[in-house]
Amino acid sequence: RFFLLSIPPETAALSRTAAGPLAAVRDRVIAANGVLFVCRRDVDNGRIDLSALVPEVIAVRGWPPPGSKQIPKGERYFPDENPASFPKANESLRRLRTTCS
Repeated sequence: RFFLLSIPPETAALSRTAAGPLAAVRDRVIAANGVLFVCRRDVDNGRIDLSALVPEVIAVRGWPPPGSKQIPKGERYFPDENPASFPKANESLRRLRTTCS
């Protein structure tokens, strides 16, 4: 399994209406057990319309603010996140969250 984080403007292949070659690459990633991510901050600030993307795309959050209780102490995930969708390796998850912060 591998993970692909797309950030604007490089998110066109994730669109439901992606052109043939872009859609083919996206579909190959999904077929090869790839996990597609975008940053939740890009959704929140309007740079990405999550409803326009294929349903396999996951919006990942960055780190919560210092002192926040959003991620329970000793946990790696927000309460509403499915751990099976994220990297198991601490370093990979750290890089993903840092990029999306």
